[in-house]
Amino acid sequence: MEILLKTDSNKHKLRYDHHFFLAMAIILLVTFFIGFAPSYYLAGMTNAPLPDKTIHIHAIVFTIWILLYITQVSLVFINKVNLHRQLGMISFVFTFVMVATGLMASVDALKRTIAPGVDELLFIINITMTLGFASFVAAAYKMRSTPASHKRFMLMANIALVFAGLIRWPVDLLYHNIPLAARASYLFLLPIVLYDLWSIRKIHRVTLWSGILMIVIFELRFFIAKTTLWLEFVERIKLHSQ
Repeated sequence: MEILLKTDSNKHKLRYDHHFFLAMAIILLVTFFIGFAPSYYLAGMTNAPLPDKTIHIHAIVFTIWILLYITQVSLVFINKVNLHRQLGMISFVFTFVMVATGLMASVDALKRTIAPGVDELLFIINITMTLGFASFVAAAYKMRSTPASHKRFMLMANIALVFAGLIRWPVDLLYHNIPLAARASYLFLLPIVLYDLWSIRKIHRVTLWSGILMIVIFELRFFIAKTTLWLEFVERIKLHSQ
């Protein structure tokens, strides 16, 4: 009887997991859509007036990634775990495409000077977003046999990118407000913390340490972007990208 009760309890927890992570995936999808809708999704996508082909390619790759992510979460939700795993290998390989185009787009953005100090800050934000995303996906792949950790790492990977959507939101507080948009992304960590406390009565170690690492590194960007070493590095990148 006790074993049956534990089994039922685990099934309930798993069902709640499915609902929570699907809800978070949808929230992220909506966040990105709102941010990119005016300049891309509602502007004709491939016909949108983006700066050049590099940005177009990255936009397409980014869109495919988000759709892959929500598809993966949805497959788990409808209990198509085997298909989820098969598609997971494609998603993992596609991560390399995401990273490559993300770095290319970051360098390409330096060609369009905004203002001294802003270029350097945006460049380090773009680079750390891309590398943070890659690191979390790599950790998720390594922990693919541990669902609780795997799904949290994947969620963290996508939260690492959320600044790209928030900085473009048609809201005065966020639109092109780099410091506020960057820190607003931390709010996406709060639902995971609250869900952990509700579902397992503690903060899952992946949530805790990934969240701390993300905040610390993302905050360090604002200090590093002002250093002479970083300013010189960005100038060299600009010269070589002309």
